[in-house]
Amino acid sequence: MATVTKQTSGGGSGKTPPAKKREPSLVQKTLQYFKESWAETKRATWPSWIQIRQLTIAVVACILFVTLYIFVWDQFLAWLTKGLYKT
Repeated sequence: MATVTKQTSGGGSGKTPPAKKREPSLVQKTLQYFKESWAETKRATWPSWIQIRQLTIAVVACILFVTLYIFVWDQFLAWLTKGLYKT
């Protein structure tokens, strides 16, 4: 008695195609993102409190300087336009 083998259309090798991997769910992706983010914060080199304070003072000083610069130019241009248009 002869045995009948079922042929596949994939070239006849008899192997089944590999199963597709399921894509992780949105919750799993989100959890993986937070795990990786937390691990990255552990590896980062953070500035000391002294450096933070110094840089904060520098930023505030720059903001004050730019604010004063814009204010002075605004007042000057307002004075100039009032003088030109006599309003």
